[in-house]
Amino acid sequence: PAQWVARLAHPNSWWRETAQRLLVERSDAALDSAIKDVALKGPTPLGRVQALWTLDGTGGLDRKTVVAALTDEAPVVRATAIRLSERFFNDAANRADLVARLLPLTADAASEVQLQAVLTLGEHRDPATDRVLAETVRTHPKNTFLRDALFSGLADREWPLLEALAADAAWRTDDPVANGILSGLANGIFAARQTATIERLIALAAAQPPASARTKALLDGMVAGANGSRRPLQFPA
Repeated sequence: PAQWVARLAHPNSWWRETAQRLLVERSDAALDSAIKDVALKGPTPLGRVQALWTLDGTGGLDRKTVVAALTDEAPVVRATAIRLSERFFNDAANRADLVARLLPLTADAASEVQLQAVLTLGEHRDPATDRVLAETVRTHPKNTFLRDALFSGLADREWPLLEALAADAAWRTDDPVANGILSGLANGIFAARQTATIERLIALAAAQPPASARTKALLDGMVAGANGSRRPLQFPA
């Protein structure tokens, strides 16, 4: 079995994948330490990634290993570690510390690391974290997948975020990137068909300067949300 641990770092993907499969099938806890060595010290990024997923499959993955991998020099390893960190979100005692380690990665130089950080932190379901993620999207417009990643993790939290961002002076009413994000949030609110929240959104849009870019963005989002679902929208009489 030990020879298969070494093959997790093999340059040929067939050997790496076969090693992972056999090690997961065996799930020998005695090998966990050796697999962790590959995950953190292996010679190639793909080998370190393979070892991390192998530990996940054997049940040998621990928080310490994931946290160490978050600082790996290779973006693909950092992104993998972020994804695997979700396993430890249920650890209430250490969750805040883990989130604090993940938040700086939303500004990582590698776009794939940024993307995975936004996707993963959406699972934290925390208003303050949502604000950080929205700011990441606004300040990194060239990473075009970030906006969808933000929206995908917000289910039923669009309104508090939109309300907070619309009141933030840094989110200028003439900023097209900011308005695009707010438009997407408005879309999500309308698509959810929660009439009380929709009424608050309409009131917010009505309070914007007439014919402003912000007003247009909110209206565009509402129209898209209204047309994007077959569920009827019924306001109380």
